[in-house]
Amino acid sequence: GSNPASDTQANSGLFTATVTQDAGAFTGRVMLDGVSAAIAGTFDSGVHNGGVHSFSSPAVSSGFVHSLTLDIGSDQIHGTITKMRRGKPVAYIAIDAPHAGIASPAHPGSYNVAFSAPVPTAHGSLAADEYPAGEGFATLVLAPSTGAATVTGSLADGTAFTSSVLLCRNGSVPVYSSFTARTGSLWGIWDLNDLPGSDLAGQAMQWFRSPNHAQYYPEGYGAGLTVEATGTKRPTAVSDLLIWLGLTAGDSVDFSGGPFSSPANYVLSTASTAATSSSYTTANKLTKLTLSTTTGLITGEHTAARMANNKHPELSKINGIIIGKGGTATAHGYILSPQPAHTDGTGLGGRVQVNP
Repeated sequence: GSNPASDTQANSGLFTATVTQDAGAFTGRVMLDGVSAAIAGTFDSGVHNGGVHSFSSPAVSSGFVHSLTLDIGSDQIHGTITKMRRGKPVAYIAIDAPHAGIASPAHPGSYNVAFSAPVPTAHGSLAADEYPAGEGFATLVLAPSTGAATVTGSLADGTAFTSSVLLCRNGSVPVYSSFTARTGSLWGIWDLNDLPGSDLAGQAMQWFRSPNHAQYYPEGYGAGLTVEATGTKRPTAVSDLLIWLGLTAGDSVDFSGGPFSSPANYVLSTASTAATSSSYTTANKLTKLTLSTTTGLITGEHTAARMANNKHPELSKINGIIIGKGGTATAHGYILSPQPAHTDGTGLGGRVQVNP
């Protein structure tokens, strides 16, 4: 859920609930403003009567005030949840929760997901060197028997995140992750589809980070960044997987933004193959990439001798993922400049793409 009028870290969260049809009682959990807590209540009337709206009276659980409506006709829960502190509201989300849980989801399996380069939610609020230019990524594993959706990913400034929910019956996956020590959050809705170029789409995902002692972008992005997600289902057959990965010598590795004062590109020239991975190096030996041939995840390093604002040839870390469908695959990821010794804001993140 979120507060559409003023999305912030404090006004985005996740709500899940289990409703007892006959009694109308519900138990649930809310994640909001860095806090995860159990809440409970009872829908007052007609829970078992199809098509009848059923309401819960405003109630307080674990410091949260919630007023929720169970809409039998649309099979959803609507309402609001407000976090209180000393009698005053400090965080708020609007709830729009569809019925979740599918015994046999239509498209189980593993998905690779690439994020677009982030854009400040409030345009013009951040200078180009105040937020990362790279592309984050994630994997989604959708269980075939329960519809459990497990998301694991990395954002373009190196922030790791996870999210575990049930696939909703309308085919959507609500993704929400609250970072450690209340330093930020990521939320959005992913829709599973079967389009010519993708199997998953998530538009206008919101990414917030408060000021903290991170080595990269310590001032954070309190007003939020927006990213879009595009994903493809990972083939299970090894022969199909190798074709899908499509990374070969001769492909172009392109860098831009962040630590690169101007775009740069290099060509992969050599490759070595192990049981579960392949390694690639550019002709000038500046870039090395290792591709997992089971997951499509990419790790690597780049010698920083030609990067802006760096006097020493230290190694910069590369992380990314391959997505593709219909015989075409591309790699998306980010590169972080060598980690600065102090939180002085000099650590930058750029964009990495590998194109056939």
